[in-house]
Amino acid sequence: MYKFMNQFREIFKGEEVPAGRKIGLSANRRFMNDYLKLAAKTPSQPLARFCEVSKVAELRSQLSRRIGWTSILVKAYAILADRKPELRYLFRNWPWPHLFDPQRQICRIAFSRVINGEEGVMFHRLVNPHEMSLEEIQEQIEFAQTASIEDVPIFSLHHSFCKLPGMIRKFVWWMSLNASGAWSASLTGTYGFTTVASLGATSIHPPSLGNIVMTTAPMQADGRLRVTFVYDHRVHDGLAIAQALKELEEIVGTEIAQELTGYYTDQLPPQRQAG
Repeated sequence: MYKFMNQFREIFKGEEVPAGRKIGLSANRRFMNDYLKLAAKTPSQPLARFCEVSKVAELRSQLSRRIGWTSILVKAYAILADRKPELRYLFRNWPWPHLFDPQRQICRIAFSRVINGEEGVMFHRLVNPHEMSLEEIQEQIEFAQTASIEDVPIFSLHHSFCKLPGMIRKFVWWMSLNASGAWSASLTGTYGFTTVASLGATSIHPPSLGNIVMTTAPMQADGRLRVTFVYDHRVHDGLAIAQALKELEEIVGTEIAQELTGYYTDQLPPQRQAG
């Protein structure tokens, strides 16, 4: 120990070390700190598949109205979970370990919004997206991207929650995750979506509170899209998730493609009848 301290003093002798400064956590950073502490308790695992989506990519490029990949995948997953209810199951510890089926799909989509000059993550909420058209989902996404925080009720609620004292936030988190399965599903969602693909990056393992979180990589030149499911291993095994990814690809290539084809047909000028 004595030798170590002498070497330490010798190496750093005469070096000017700035005092630095402490920076308090903003409301957004406090929320993310809470979120990550809770997500660390979930034994989540990412599993990815390169999905063939070139047909849908071509249809998207022909539309006058933008339909984003977020809208497409959010709806496709909701269709899938409606057919396979186990994909919306949530693991619950209280009052004893069990699975809970909310019997509906609730998607939480992550958005980056600026509050008080700082970017922070907020989650928009869609209930039963499989019952919505792609255009309706896209409108909701664009509204969440551009409307003021005060005009989006779930964002305004989020901002108010972030400013609460730590002990109150901790109590609200516990109630949200433990008091009621229906309440927990309503607040945290049965699945989530987040992506940074528009910036050419890939989120490898986004955090999860126990629901399946879906993310994507940038589109490949050959028309394939890497889709990742981050899942709770207490609820699902890898083989089931791999099968779910395969079925998601099939839904995108059939039902989603059919809806996009309908939009393309509707935008064509009417054919003039001969004679």
